[in-house]
Amino acid sequence: MSRQCGGCKVCCRVLAVPGLDKQKGHHCHHESTAGCAIYKKGRPPECLTFKCLWLRDDESLIARLPDRPDKTGVMLVGPVKSEFTKRTGIPVIFAYENNLGDFERYQGDKLIKRINKKHLVLLIRGEARVFLGPAPLVEVAKKFVHAVIAGGT
Repeated sequence: MSRQCGGCKVCCRVLAVPGLDKQKGHHCHHESTAGCAIYKKGRPPECLTFKCLWLRDDESLIARLPDRPDKTGVMLVGPVKSEFTKRTGIPVIFAYENNLGDFERYQGDKLIKRINKKHLVLLIRGEARVFLGPAPLVEVAKKFVHAVIAGGT
């Protein structure tokens, strides 16, 4: 049985949706109490193709995620295809916080700790970014970011 978004609308809030002229971190004007008002008809391509890790339910990437992002307060996306991954071969999972403080709340903290034992995770809180994961992976990520900032890529 495939998973359904149901009432979860974390992606509707935390991600930018250019097809709807919606900025990241803002509520979408199509959100309703039941979820997305245009879910069945009228979603732009960005929404049609997007699947968070919970919705994908891909056991080859991460052991089955037990709760939807609206329950944990954390939406996982990835592995994200990025310049970093192309150059290092290291996949990155992005973790978006639904509401300020959700990373530290019990369910969010538990999920992040479980994922970053084996995977490089980029925590995204507003404009702030923090890498977590196995120390060697985090070190590679930090060196890459510093090289980019210094203009050495």
